[in-house]
Amino acid sequence: MNLSNKKLKVVIDGSKLKQDRFVLWKRIIIKNSTYLKKFKMCLQYNLDWNFLDSIKIKCKRINNKFLYIMPFPIPKIVKC
Repeated sequence: MNLSNKKLKVVIDGSKLKQDRFVLWKRIIIKNSTYLKKFKMCLQYNLDWNFLDSIKIKCKRINNKFLYIMPFPIPKIVKC
């Protein structure tokens, strides 16, 4: 994918080893999920489509207003 820090501002990852570092070659910061608390509305591009249910539960605890873009297996937008 041709992603840059102009299109994608942050990556959320649960691994503490990756947090507060940058995606290789892209200068996109990696944060933990509590970073999402500061936003009123979040648009999430979710590549872990098979874990959507557990991700939605975790995100509802943090911020109730999410839109999920699911590219796989069938492209769709899911409201939380």
